[in-house]
Amino acid sequence: MPPFAPEERPTKYKDRVNRWWKKMWSQKRLDAMVRIEEEVHADQARLHAVFAERADGLELADCLLRYYENVAGFAHYTGFRRGYNVGIKVGKDECEVAITRVIRKRLNATPEEICELIDKYNSRFDDQNDRRLIQLKWPELRRQYRTWAEVGHKPKVKNYLVRIRRKANEISQIQSLQRPMEEHESNRKPTSGKQSPE
Repeated sequence: MPPFAPEERPTKYKDRVNRWWKKMWSQKRLDAMVRIEEEVHADQARLHAVFAERADGLELADCLLRYYENVAGFAHYTGFRRGYNVGIKVGKDECEVAITRVIRKRLNATPEEICELIDKYNSRFDDQNDRRLIQLKWPELRRQYRTWAEVGHKPKVKNYLVRIRRKANEISQIQSLQRPMEEHESNRKPTSGKQSPE
């Protein structure tokens, strides 16, 4: 980040950060990725031209390359860890997994609406011992109530469902990248002169 005069720093810094985040978010779209790639190549050519004029140019080029490799590696690790943690959190609770599946198309549903969706899902099964039923997970509530709608107003049920909805949103965000990534993969140019090992 270049140095700014004290009175300029907050505005210019904020603008640069906002532009950077806008670019990162736009990578979900293939056309935006192409433009970013072109900018990267142009910046790379300019930096190499500057480095070639300096006595320490080779050292600076190595430093820049290592910096970007580390940034990319850290971003990859962060994304991988986030997806793994979401999967682990949801996978620990079978009831949670089932509710996540039920609400995946209604991620803005209120806890009461989620209860209605669960009851609608449960109504498909006649046998009350069917393992596919989403049972009330609290034994004391199971003894007293038969449907989720009856307990949807209780604070602990609301908190539980809000937590699941938050995780379902995280999963949805990760899955939303699937189509752009498939599109990106199908439009990738093959590496020239190299064949992938079989």
